[in-house]
Amino acid sequence: MDFGASRVDVAVVNGILHGYEIKSESDNLNRLPRQMSYYDRLFEQMTIVVDESHYQEIINIVPSWWGIMLVKKKKNDFQLVPKREGRKNNLQEKEILLKLLWTRELEKFIDVFHYPKRMKRLRKDKLVEQFQEQELYEIREFVYHALK
Repeated sequence: MDFGASRVDVAVVNGILHGYEIKSESDNLNRLPRQMSYYDRLFEQMTIVVDESHYQEIINIVPSWWGIMLVKKKKNDFQLVPKREGRKNNLQEKEILLKLLWTRELEKFIDVFHYPKRMKRLRKDKLVEQFQEQELYEIREFVYHALK
């Protein structure tokens, strides 16, 4: 998923929207604070997968609701070691979720929630603005279904 200047490495939609950010030993963590500010508003659950070289720094940077998985090198193999289980994020924003969709997908929202048909002439930003009056759970359900 591409969100402005940040693109999550893996996004899974299966009842919830769960993002995975991967930081290998060749990555630096300079972009991580900006990525976190986006991901905190988008994902219901977030997990960072890190090389051992980043682990100590990561535990002091990422929010407490993020899960942490450590990649350990074992000879010619890798092992994923859960270090912290993630929790549900309560900061998810309606606007950010709605902006994930193309205009054509948002137009379907008009029919599903019985908005006036004339709204199909509106620009994407105006549709997003209008739809924010819906409950978060309704927006989640619609967006997640569209993303599958």
